[in-house]
This record gives sequence, structure tokens and C-alpha cells, in this order.
Amino acid sequence: MLEDTEAVYAFLKEPNAQMLLELGLSPPAQHQALTKEFHEALEGLPAGNLKQLAAKLLRLSQENPWHSLAEAAAFAAITASHSFKNCKEVLEAGVAFVQAWPRGSYAPEVWLYMAFCQKQSGQEAEFEETLVFVGRNYPQTPAGLKAKVELGLRQGISE
Repeated sequence: MLEDTEAVYAFLKEPNAQMLLELGLSPPAQHQALTKEFHEALEGLPAGNLKQLAAKLLRLSQENPWHSLAEAAAFAAITASHSFKNCKEVLEAGVAFVQAWPRGSYAPEVWLYMAFCQKQSGQEAEFEETLVFVGRNYPQTPAGLKAKVELGLRQGISE
């Protein structure tokens, strides 16, 4: 028992970089470098090449989903792709996003982006299913309310 306690205390005092990576954590130097890279890409969004920065943010978030900025970076990339109507990228990145952060704060908006890309791609049944999903699972969010309004409009048109 004493040996186990000593190992725990040794780990807490001086964690090995490999042990941290195996736990899904990054060594402090790596975390700082990634944080800087995320910040630089996020800060460049308004002024830089939007497609290039979106690709960088998406890559960073997919390679480092454990990082505290990964969810926000992935959402920024999806939003950028949505803004220049790259539905293929929105749908692919959106699926990866909702798998990585199903309860994330941006998940409702990502689902809504995917719904409108489904509509744009002519996938009417999937579009309606996704709207129902968003309205049901995120009823009090702006995305949930938008989904309900869109469904109401569609039902009003079909009547």
C-alpha cells in the first residue's frame, strides 16, 4: 500500500509527459504552444484568409480535442465554412463536432448549420429530421427556437 501511495505522490509532483498524454492531457509546454496557436488563428479570423484559418482551426481542434479551446476553434471553423457556403465541409466537420462535443455549448448551432446545409443539398427529409432533433433536444436555445420557427413555417406552407 505504501508503494502505491508513493507512486501517486511522485506522479502528482512530477508527471511524466508520456503519462499525461496517455491520460488525454498535454504536457505544460505543449499546452502553452497549442494555446498560442489557437489564439493566433482565432485572432486572425476577421482579417486573414478565412478559408485558410478555418482549415487551421479545424485541424487544431481535431488533433487536440482535449484542449480547452478546441470546441470554440472547431465552432469558429464551422461558422466560417458556413459563411462561405461550403456545405460539404460544414457537414463533415459538423458530424465530427457533435461526436466530439455532443453536449457542447455550440452543438445546437452546429446542428442547425448542418440542417441548412442538408436543405441546400436537396436533402429535404434529413433537413426536417435535423430541425425536429434540434427543436426537441435544445428547446430553450436560440438554435432550438430557430428550428421550431422553421418547422412552423414549413408546416404553414404545406397546409
